[in-house]
Amino acid sequence: MATLSSSDAAHFLRRVGFGGTTSEIAAYTGLTREAAVAQAMDFTAAPAVVPPADLANENQWWAHSNAIDWWLHRMADTTHPLQEKITLFWHNHFCTGQSAISSMADMFTQNQLFRPAGPGNATGVGLGNFRDLTREVSFGGAMLVYLNNDTNVKGREQENFARELMELFTVGVGHYTEADVVAMAKAWTGHNIIGWVTDHNDTTYRFYPTKHDNTNKSLFGGSSSLLYGAQPRNWNALETIEELVFGLKQADTARYVARKMYKFFIGDSPSDAAVQDLATAWIAGGMEIAALVQATLLHADFWAAESRYAIVRSPIDWIVATLRRTGYRFKVNSAEGRNFIEGMGQVPFDPPNVAGWKMNGYWLSTATAWARGNFSSWMRWKVAVGGDLATQLLPLKAAANGKVALTAADAITTLFDYLGIADPSPATRARFEAWYTSANTSTNGWSIRGNALMIGLVSPDFQLA
Repeated sequence: MATLSSSDAAHFLRRVGFGGTTSEIAAYTGLTREAAVAQAMDFTAAPAVVPPADLANENQWWAHSNAIDWWLHRMADTTHPLQEKITLFWHNHFCTGQSAISSMADMFTQNQLFRPAGPGNATGVGLGNFRDLTREVSFGGAMLVYLNNDTNVKGREQENFARELMELFTVGVGHYTEADVVAMAKAWTGHNIIGWVTDHNDTTYRFYPTKHDNTNKSLFGGSSSLLYGAQPRNWNALETIEELVFGLKQADTARYVARKMYKFFIGDSPSDAAVQDLATAWIAGGMEIAALVQATLLHADFWAAESRYAIVRSPIDWIVATLRRTGYRFKVNSAEGRNFIEGMGQVPFDPPNVAGWKMNGYWLSTATAWARGNFSSWMRWKVAVGGDLATQLLPLKAAANGKVALTAADAITTLFDYLGIADPSPATRARFEAWYTSANTSTNGWSIRGNALMIGLVSPDFQLA
């Protein structure tokens, strides 16, 4: 069996998390791929989930701001980053948004569903069965309100959720018809919420039989259901999920979700054969999400040379990697995290629409580069004397003569070890060494430490995973 080199381990930790520390890379070096994946997927000793303190704050802007910091910090602090990476994947798959529903309590409940089970989160379904995850999300207050199924009743059908359940959550475009949308919406009538109670909107799920369409309906061309027999029939909501995951549409659902997971963990351009590999393994594993994640991380494409540094870090991935490497944490009740990440275009708990955030090359733009540059510039002062990170990167601190004592080669090694970049590109190394040589003078040496950090954070090597 192949064992991981230090470069393999660094690659693995960039993908299953937010980059590894020197000690983490060393711990994975020498493991087989199978052992590395098993270790990364074991969340029994993950940090317990402690909810944000003010989810019910009447000022939901502040509740959201503090929840943003809470999740960014959890991602940065955790010893089991794949747990949070999977949570982030499902957050971008089953999209809902705080700006639309204005309930951080519901958004946090959903976040817990997405998180694979571990301490403080025994009911998480992020690595459970896809049917169960789809069911729990679909009947949750956040989704019912976000896609308007809270108002879907017989005679006044609301089709938003019915459409997205198929188009974005399961089978994908081209694998359902407009007739399926109509029938699906009718099957979901009456699956609403309690609604307005005294002074608040109670988003607890409630089924109202009198508001449900009990007529016979046909889904997916009217073929006999693999699970429920002849059509038309009086479909109910739970049965439609079963049919999408285990019935006539299982193969379409498996391929659609497998393709998204490949793009998230491996790269932008999966071959049809690779997608089928993952879908086949997933179906064989009973549609248990753990089987799909394992198949993805063990696929030959994941380990291929062309997959290294082939993913552009999203703003969340990049900012968490920065926090993780530097140890900086946003100030309590400051909205620091929100202010920076809003400028980068990816606000946790608030995707731009039901389709979620785009991936990879989408994040290569002047706007996002400018926002990342602003954050990097802000971070450079944290390593200055009196700054929050003043005890870090000390080998790059100027000596009494005003200059840094390290050679250019040693300086870049110090910086990139600090940032967890195991193998900086020759181009990055050459540019850094040229800058360092010209900047390290008796008058400018004092600025080396902060500027080196800024340069490292905006370098191509740190933008990629």
